[in-house]
Amino acid sequence: MSSRRLSALCILIIVTLLLPLTFAAGPALADMGTWIAFASHGFGDANNSRIWSLAEYEGSIYAGTRNPVTGCELWRLDGTGWDQVNADGFGAAANDAIFALVSHGGYLYAGVSNIAGCGLWRTAAVGGPPYTDWVQVNTPGFGDGTNDSLDCLYVYGPYLYAGTFNFATGTEIWRTAGAGGPPYTDWVQVNTDGFGNNLTNDAWCMGVFESRLHVGVENGATGCEVWSTGAAGGPPYTDWVQVNADGFGAAANRSVRGLCVKGSYLYAAVDNSGGAGSVGSIWRTTAVGGPPYTDWEKVCTDGFGDTGNEGITSLITDGSYIYAGTRNPGTGTEIWRSASSGGPPFTDWTQVNADGFGAGADTMGTFSLIFFGSYLCGGTGDASGPAVGASVWGNLSIYPNWFLAEGSTAWGFDEYVSIENPNDEVVNCTVDYMTTGGPIAGPNVTLPAYSQATVDPEATLGNQDFSTKIACLEGLSIAVDRTMSWTGPGALSPEGHNSIGVTAPSTNWYLPEGSSEWGFETWLLIQNPNAGNATCRVTYMIEGAPAQTLEKVIPGNSRRTYSMETDIGRRDASISVESDIPVIPERAMYRNNRREGHDSIGTTMPSYDYFLAEGTSAWGFTTYVLVQNPNPTDTEVTLTYMTPDGPRPQAPFVMTANSRETIRVNDQLPNTDLSTQVHGTQPIIAERAMYWDNGTGEACHDSIGTSAPHWAFMLPDGQADSTHETWTLVQNPGSEPVEISLVYFTPDGTGTTIVLDTVPANSRRTYNMIDKISGRAAVLVETNGPTGQIIVERAMYWNNRGAGTDTIGGAEH
Repeated sequence: MSSRRLSALCILIIVTLLLPLTFAAGPALADMGTWIAFASHGFGDANNSRIWSLAEYEGSIYAGTRNPVTGCELWRLDGTGWDQVNADGFGAAANDAIFALVSHGGYLYAGVSNIAGCGLWRTAAVGGPPYTDWVQVNTPGFGDGTNDSLDCLYVYGPYLYAGTFNFATGTEIWRTAGAGGPPYTDWVQVNTDGFGNNLTNDAWCMGVFESRLHVGVENGATGCEVWSTGAAGGPPYTDWVQVNADGFGAAANRSVRGLCVKGSYLYAAVDNSGGAGSVGSIWRTTAVGGPPYTDWEKVCTDGFGDTGNEGITSLITDGSYIYAGTRNPGTGTEIWRSASSGGPPFTDWTQVNADGFGAGADTMGTFSLIFFGSYLCGGTGDASGPAVGASVWGNLSIYPNWFLAEGSTAWGFDEYVSIENPNDEVVNCTVDYMTTGGPIAGPNVTLPAYSQATVDPEATLGNQDFSTKIACLEGLSIAVDRTMSWTGPGALSPEGHNSIGVTAPSTNWYLPEGSSEWGFETWLLIQNPNAGNATCRVTYMIEGAPAQTLEKVIPGNSRRTYSMETDIGRRDASISVESDIPVIPERAMYRNNRREGHDSIGTTMPSYDYFLAEGTSAWGFTTYVLVQNPNPTDTEVTLTYMTPDGPRPQAPFVMTANSRETIRVNDQLPNTDLSTQVHGTQPIIAERAMYWDNGTGEACHDSIGTSAPHWAFMLPDGQADSTHETWTLVQNPGSEPVEISLVYFTPDGTGTTIVLDTVPANSRRTYNMIDKISGRAAVLVETNGPTGQIIVERAMYWNNRGAGTDTIGGAEH
């Protein structure tokens, strides 16, 4: 075994052994892992000068190139190495670049540049490689030969949108529902040419914010523009409006090259003209005032303090951090990261790669960024001089730091913290507690390779409320969770709750579950690991009533606790937390005089899909799915239950803006074991709570969902003996079976046990620890290959199921 997941190791072996290429791993800055060249020198052809686009489709990563000599190429990395999946230029050398890639409706779409008219090509990955089912789904240039490049693709509502470069009459935005053809017969232009200005000639990027489609465009005369629509009227739509000042006040700010949403902000990456003294920048807005919006503000210093960074050419967020790639023809491309702390401009921007990934000016730009499994991947381009070929770089994220907002050894609570070491070497961890009285250092913990450790906070703190931070001194990935137990007054059984930690604080969090009605008490715990005060806007999204927002101040290096009933009275509500500096919240709930209780972390960003591996309406359990709609407009939501008999989609329902809905699964699908996929027409968040009664009073557990499947999950706690049960739930939401390895790590690192199995498509498998191991053990579940991805949870019970806990695993991304 390796210190990284088997699937990650497979990719590195593939890249190293099968490609006829040379590369060097670039040094990493900050706390990220080492950058690895997944592909270099243009896949063996130096004329592949830029990777303009990256996408994930059916578990593989795809890279689209610019090749002005023989035509654009599309390459796929899967379990057998890199393969070219199209003919050069789709059969025509004039098709010289793939500027955009998107997965939609079961197809992979590629936006292609051609001086005689741009093309949009589609595949379902049939045959080959190269795939044999490629087909062009638009007429060249949408019937206008001056639309010579298709530079962005985006899915908004039921439509696929395409943005063009048109130097003659201005950029055009087209949409299709995929009807007829191919080519599709329902293409329609939804803007006027150039939004009324022929110099507004290129649509580089799109994104949805506040339920409206935003488009970032280029104007080399007066500066870049951002346009917004709610798709009203027309087509063309009649509600288009420009939401920024030209060039954000400077004409040299030529184009907006990236849009992303983090928390309540829309971020825009600006590529400058490249003239004397011109540099790139990043701007943000909450859509206040105007239009144009009046609260745009610059969140980085120009060029991150380097005038050679002429433009910000790619932008992405994982909800915790913003990542930005630059164009720097002098010293090479740079990747910068921020958790949105301080300022603006943010004070925590950190460069996380070496200039040009160690190649300097030969690798001058990062033109595309995506997350693929646990990797942040960047597509680069070479300089304008002698061709050296483009590269795809990947960074396997390392998570050496973990935070636990909830924690107490007072009020009748017992607590232990579990640490998992999945590495093939010894690690040393520090433990620090953040109490209401300030920080207190805990013990140092040494873990053998492939092992688990348990920490007792009471030995250091006595009886206190606290949060916890655990850090691996070697800078390697670990995983941490926390279990609290208690016995309510007069209860016939103890009860407990558990949650995985989080790997980084953030300025925005969402927690779908919450109630101060029906006999519940709900507590919001906010941990501030910073030296200064954190000011937080806590919004309760109330079921059946308007949302309410309160301001909370949390001193530095401390934890504060807030009662939902005190804040809003007796209500059912989801919670969002927006902070001026990064924090970590959790939510604990108790019922029936604390006979029962559960707890969960939140999530940093909504998603169109959330997955819940655990769930059953059999065996005496009642399961609830809680869905939070943080959008300012209504959202349609569909639940699909993945059962032993296959997927069972339910009828969609509509959620009002800023609201919460509760679904009692037993009413929809009785007496069935299941996992759940929750899908929204806009990004949503989902959580699941389960209740049961073994005869000693009702007990419960709960967990936040996972917004995407991953290759591997770590579960630090686990115990199987005559009084404890531990069950690992593995959900495969994909359309193909997935082979997995389930590994148990013991406290001393010996007796490691591995279970090999296959999880069928659109289904769930359950594994009982006692079948393989007795005693305490951490769990690692990973796919045996780079293409299959899963979701993993762990449920534990004791005292004849008088008590139980549940949590998602810690994914490496």
